[in-house]
Order: sequence, then C-alpha cells, then structure tokens
Amino acid sequence: QSRPNIISGLCGCMAQEEHVVDKLLKKYTWLDIVFGTHNIHNLPNILDTALRKRELEIEVYSKEGDIYENIPVKRDNKYKAWINIMYGCDKFCTYCIVPYTRGKQRSRTKEAIINEVKQLIQEGYKEITLLGQNVNAYGKDFVDDNYHMEDLLQDVSNTGIERIRFVTSHPWDFTDGMIKVIKDNNNIMPYIHLPIQSGSNKILKLMGRRYTKEDYIILFNKLKKEIPNVTISTDIIVGFPGETEEDFNDTLDIVNQLKFAFAFTFIFSPRVGTPAALLKDNLSIEEKNNRLHQLNELINKYANEDNQKYDGTVINVLVEGPSDKGED
Repeated sequence: QSRPNIISGLCGCMAQEEHVVDKLLKKYTWLDIVFGTHNIHNLPNILDTALRKRELEIEVYSKEGDIYENIPVKRDNKYKAWINIMYGCDKFCTYCIVPYTRGKQRSRTKEAIINEVKQLIQEGYKEITLLGQNVNAYGKDFVDDNYHMEDLLQDVSNTGIERIRFVTSHPWDFTDGMIKVIKDNNNIMPYIHLPIQSGSNKILKLMGRRYTKEDYIILFNKLKKEIPNVTISTDIIVGFPGETEEDFNDTLDIVNQLKFAFAFTFIFSPRVGTPAALLKDNLSIEEKNNRLHQLNELINKYANEDNQKYDGTVINVLVEGPSDKGED
C-alpha cells in the first residue's frame, strides 16, 4: 500500500497446484504475478506484462515443457555449485507431489551438463553436486541415446573437477555400473544419500517405493563392500498412514542393522492431490512425535559413532571460508 510500484510474485512448484492457485486468487489479491517452474524461462515477459497491465498475471503451465538452457544462474557459493541434470520424476511415490507439479522426467543433454561443469572449472569452482529428484534414472527418457547415470558420472569425472557429488538416489535405479564408476574415480566423493523411507515392507508398498527392505539391505551392503570408506545417509518418514508399532519397530531394526552415518527424518505430512493424502490416518500427533524422538535418538547415536572413526586422522577437506559461528 505504501509502495504501489512494487511487483509482488509467487513462483515455484507450489504455484502449479490447482488448489493453491484458487486460494491465491481468493485471498492474496495483492499479488501481481504467479508462475511455475515450467515457465521460469519466460520471467522477463511475465514481468513486462505485469508492469504494463498492473493486474494479476498468472502463468502456470499444467504440462511440463521443454528444457531451456542458458537461463542466467546466480550461485550462492564461490566454490561449490549445484547442477540440475534432470527435471521432474516418473516414480509416483504415493506421498510425493513432485510428479504432479514438476511433471514427467526430462533429462538435460550430456553436452549441456559437461559444458556447465567446464565453465565452473574455469571460474574456480572446486565441487559440484549433480541434482535431480532421482538422479539414478538420468537418461532413461532418452529415445535415441543409450546414455545413463554411470556414463554421465564418468564423463563429469573426466573433466577434472576436484569433487563430485550427486543427490538424490532412488534405490530402485542404483546400478552396478554406477558403483564401479564411483569406486574407480577419486574425484567422485564416496558419499551416497539413499532414502529408505521405512523399514516395513508393508509401509514401503503403501508408499509405492517399488523395493523391499531386503532389496535395500542387499544394495546397502554392496555399496559398503565395493566403495572404500563410503558414507551412506538416508531419509525416513514416521507416522505414515497405517503404520503400526510393529512397522515402526521394523524401521528401528533397520537403523540398528545398517547404522546410517546420518538421516533426515520427518513426520508424514499429507500433500493435497497425492494418493497418500486419501489414506486413513489413525495416529495421534503425540504418537508421531514420540516415534520421531525415538528414531532421532538412534540416528544421533550412530552418527556420533560414525564421526568418532575420524578421530586422530588427517583428511582433505574443502575450506569455504570462516564459520558462521565466528571468524576464528
């Protein structure tokens, strides 16, 4: 009200959910623009129209579009950079809104990715993280090119960039070829984020994860055996609809067995428009919080044990600058 020339906008994948747009139209009438991830390339035109018309401009594509290259990038860090290698996802885990908002999987071309890595090397970057909702499935959508994640990892390694990471991995698509490339190339960090989500086969099926806990354990042990000093972290959801005390104990058993280096843990949160949001949820928030607390205590115990193994060792680290906690 005090600065009427300000352009206010909401953007991102939430803007691609129909119920969100409906709410914005009714309650947030002061907004000037709303746009989604599929049309970020059109931002200059969206802004221009908003400036000229001075009325709410909504541009949200319900269908994912082509991948647009050469959109300007602003990096938060001078030494580490994130590189999107793909957009969207085809997995349709029942709790996840991403396939509905980000669309089907679309992989960037290897040439575009490699060129971006080479440019970052020239600019002095030391570490890159290859980014995707499920990076292991990279290239599966290529029609005429038999080129997959292990091939991309090898080609990125060949650029000579000092440190390479990648997230997030779906256990279903982790190949022996990927394991070999990680093992054979020292600039690919021996760190793998491998979400298990639950230790109960019943809950994994309800989640639509497409693997059993036994499948996960086999892959976990293979990674530990083949890749020297590998660190494995995970994601775990507690309180998924239908989760019994027995199901939760199965999750605790998996954590006790595999001793993850660390984990991101969450209480189930229903997303409007996903199948899991329609499931009956009988657990109280108090019970969910109790389970999360139990799980976190166990996770912290094994994270501490994992950290202790470095006591007295000398390792290479990437120094980015002074700590947020103090200049010393």
